[in-house]
Amino acid sequence: SYGKLIRQLKEKNQKLLILGLTATPYRMDDGLLYEGENAIFDSCCYDVSISTLMEQGFLCSLVTRGSAQKIDTSNLHTRMGDFDQRELQIVADDEKLTDYVVRDVIEKCADRKHWIIFTTGVKHSSHVCKKLTELGVTNASIDGSMDTETRERIIRDYKSGAIRCIVNCNVLTEGFDFPSIDALILLVSTKSVNKYIQIMGRALRISPEKKDCLVLDYGENVLRLGFITDVKIPAKGEKAEKKDVKECPKCHAILKIKDGEL
Repeated sequence: SYGKLIRQLKEKNQKLLILGLTATPYRMDDGLLYEGENAIFDSCCYDVSISTLMEQGFLCSLVTRGSAQKIDTSNLHTRMGDFDQRELQIVADDEKLTDYVVRDVIEKCADRKHWIIFTTGVKHSSHVCKKLTELGVTNASIDGSMDTETRERIIRDYKSGAIRCIVNCNVLTEGFDFPSIDALILLVSTKSVNKYIQIMGRALRISPEKKDCLVLDYGENVLRLGFITDVKIPAKGEKAEKKDVKECPKCHAILKIKDGEL
């Protein structure tokens, strides 16, 4: 771990100074990296918000929409701070829901060129891909069992436009940088702020090809955790704050609540 590496380096050099650069200065188990016992860093010397970076044009603005039909998480248990993944896959990988979501995505993303869908599992991804193919959308799924050559070929085809939609579960959550993504679809639900921020980060890159990125949330993640510009990292042992967002029952736009109203 980073903590172990830093301790070993300091044993070799007591005057060693450590500078950390990251977009996510926290861990879900321990909170911020510069707070609490055994913190890796002493303090944060500079912090810039996502909203500021959007205003200055360094990050892309998002247009967020919910849906009339969503993943039903009301009866799911919580395991290690997130929804029980086995239970989540069962309720999310529903044939009728998949049919509705894919048709809804096709309608709402008609003018979007590069779609990315996050699902709850490999089988779920395959079912989504099957429905996309049936309805005439070029697509491919990526999972952890694929060899490097196959994965790189699919990503090349996606970036070139030969494939319009790429589907995955926890594979492209971190480290995948393709600025032209203009439609991000959440067919997954999470309580994890870290996972949520990492997924949403795929939509934030700027590109001359797009003016914004459309986010379609079928898992109520934005309602649960807030807009990416307002997400608060809870300290260790604390619960996330209640978010002042609401979904319009007519158009399903997700908006901030002002003075108790939309």
